[in-house]
Amino acid sequence: LVNKITAGFLESIGAWIFLPTKLEVSFSKDGISFYNLQGVSMTGGDPKGKSNRKTAEFNGLNENCRFIRLQAFNRGVCPDWHPGAGGKTWIFADEIMVE
Repeated sequence: LVNKITAGFLESIGAWIFLPTKLEVSFSKDGISFYNLQGVSMTGGDPKGKSNRKTAEFNGLNENCRFIRLQAFNRGVCPDWHPGAGGKTWIFADEIMVE
């Protein structure tokens, strides 16, 4: 029984590492058909701030499943204000916990 999913991400804007814009989680018993899609948005910090780690949580899930799909959506390219404007951004996930 899955009750909570927590995912951690690094944000280091100077190194082109941004938080995902959105996370989606869904569940499956067979690994083919996924159900109960849930999403959460993430917002980044100060463009001139220090590198940091942020977490996103899905609570109160109460899902009986065998497979979990967690999808993080990348912003795609660095924004206009960034020194690397137009360059590809990265997502760094460091830990995904399932309780």
